[in-house]
Amino acid sequence: MNNEFNINNFESKVFFVGYNKTATTTIHKLFAKNKIKSLHSRRWGLKNFQIFSDTGDILNPKVKYDYESYLKLYPQSLYILNTRSLDGWLYSRCRHYYWRGTHPGKPDFGYPVDRDMIKLWIENRNKYYVDLLLYFLEHPSKLAIIDIDDDYWIRFLCDFLDLEYHNIWVNKSEADGDLYTRQWKKRESHEISPDYLNLIQESIEGAYRDLNIKDCTSSLLISSLTDNNDYRKIYEGLNTFKNNISVKLMTT
Repeated sequence: MNNEFNINNFESKVFFVGYNKTATTTIHKLFAKNKIKSLHSRRWGLKNFQIFSDTGDILNPKVKYDYESYLKLYPQSLYILNTRSLDGWLYSRCRHYYWRGTHPGKPDFGYPVDRDMIKLWIENRNKYYVDLLLYFLEHPSKLAIIDIDDDYWIRFLCDFLDLEYHNIWVNKSEADGDLYTRQWKKRESHEISPDYLNLIQESIEGAYRDLNIKDCTSSLLISSLTDNNDYRKIYEGLNTFKNNISVKLMTT
């Protein structure tokens, strides 16, 4: 059986296995513009779509989206870890969950923010990344890594998968919300209050201190939270994956 990935083969699924707030809406729209059946939803209908790009509100995506099982089910599939700097991800997530949490009838996951919650997000993200990267070091042709902080990440993705390039960038988190939260809110104030922005900053900076995080710009692993042997093994093997990440090996 030929297990080689081919974007023109519907059985060659593409699973974007990163967290929310890492350009999942833009990714979905890019494939849709290329007329490839893409799903941006937490409920993955594997038989009906080829591209999957939203893991939703979750601490560890593997609990719900088991890449090991998917690879056995679809051996021609490809997995892409869409990621961004830890700092950018946390601030974007906090702003998103503020708008959603303050809207009547919407889930309150992630709202209100506090230091312990941020620490839980950081620790779970790092563990998820370690487990995923160690697994795919045994299957390096099946994983790619895309850092959306790179200005040319859309071009990189299009070149990698032979897609028609479209200069789209949607759902950025801004002071007044993002693509989804703007359609929900009906209130006099159209920006997050300074007090809550300060609470976000204090919670994130406090979590960094508690976890001894020195580099919050990392798009992959946090050295202080990662076993030294795993950390070196992953970064030394990083070039076996197609990726657009510029990294330097840090020692703990």
